[in-house]
Amino acid sequence: MLDVVRFIAAFGIIVLHVAPLAQGTAWLGPLGRFAVPFFTTMAVVLAVDGCRRHPATKFGAYVVSRLFRIYVPFLIWTVLYIVLRDLKYHYYSHQASVPLEWSLLLVGSAHHLWFLPFIFLATFSAFWAAKFLLLRLPAVPVLAVMSCVGALVVVVSSPQAITASASDDGLNLGYFAVRALNMLPAAFLGLGLGRVWQELCASPQRKRLAWLGLAIGVLALALGPAFNHTLWLQHLAGFGAVMFALGPWHNAITAVLAGWGKSAYGIYLAHVFWYLALAMCCSKLHIPLNPVSVFGLMASTLVLSTLSSVLLGRFQFTAWIVGNTAPKRIIEPAAAS
Repeated sequence: MLDVVRFIAAFGIIVLHVAPLAQGTAWLGPLGRFAVPFFTTMAVVLAVDGCRRHPATKFGAYVVSRLFRIYVPFLIWTVLYIVLRDLKYHYYSHQASVPLEWSLLLVGSAHHLWFLPFIFLATFSAFWAAKFLLLRLPAVPVLAVMSCVGALVVVVSSPQAITASASDDGLNLGYFAVRALNMLPAAFLGLGLGRVWQELCASPQRKRLAWLGLAIGVLALALGPAFNHTLWLQHLAGFGAVMFALGPWHNAITAVLAGWGKSAYGIYLAHVFWYLALAMCCSKLHIPLNPVSVFGLMASTLVLSTLSSVLLGRFQFTAWIVGNTAPKRIIEPAAAS
């Protein structure tokens, strides 16, 4: 079920970035804000749980695996988006090229790439904390303490709303810092949940927990407009998605969605390329960005991002681009779904 929720979250990212392109669909954008907290929490959960299941894995080996899985694709896509941006400026908007700065190594060249260095730092930090501290402590207190720390960070950072949208610019270290601070609560929650993840997966109450998670997520998203989509509601919705991923349901539909969900990482990386390219085509063809065209844009972006991720992942040389290749001797944490 985890891969199913990954695919839904990947589509949520597309909705978050594409829906604001038209006034009539802008209200849909915040519905995708659960996705980044969900991806953050699950990445940390799997790092902690992976350390628990493979205690012999050395910290250095894990860092190398994360480097190849996350940071190398980040660098590749940073270069690709620089090329795309310069082509856009030269042939479409007739602007001067943006100068290259060192901050690109942390922020990237597109507004969604900051998340990869953040997850790189978060997962190897979580693995270190699990290996040398968390797994030596009782599980329930760890969950309680980490949840409280995450809640405290939400209170401290609540004035900083998650504002990533299709119009974001000003990619600099401040951009990274604000978004990293906003995602720290999800990372701390992941530290706590990772300590009890195997128990949750084996719990006879697993189905009830999944339904409870779905109810929490839907309620948090429904309350969003009333509370200006505040940060704590976004994290609550992400937590609900994490709990829903515990669901034990297996049927033909979930099998198909889970297959697509394995490409969620590639979808995240590629979707900005596709929606920008499609939006430029709409402009050249004088197609107005209204609710109908934006819905088509979202669907087309999802299909093209999924297909490109699947195709790139099939070949050893291009698999690097979507993070499907790592040194063979490195143990990658696997998800229990």
